[in-house]
Amino acid sequence: MNNVILFLILWLAYFTLVELWFRKKSVEYKKTKHKKITIINYFVVFSAYLVLFPSVKNPILVPLAGLLLCWLHFRSIFFCESCGKLHRQNMFLSKRVLCSSCEKDS
Repeated sequence: MNNVILFLILWLAYFTLVELWFRKKSVEYKKTKHKKITIINYFVVFSAYLVLFPSVKNPILVPLAGLLLCWLHFRSIFFCESCGKLHRQNMFLSKRVLCSSCEKDS
């Protein structure tokens, strides 16, 4: 149980630092680095799940679930070209029209 709490504290600290670091970067920088950081994040979380809970019946499904979640994440986000803010769209097939923070087309 202590390992789970330690992992959660470290992961939340990592997540907070990445968010604070990304806040003031340019749109091009965010577009290039966001995918790499997200893949590392999903890998760490699902690897920790396999290590902390080794009694998983079918361990191959855990990385496959991670890949599916990563793919869905990449399909549902976009960066505003003018202000650089990360946005999530509710529907996967909906067209991005307006940025909610700067009110410009994305």
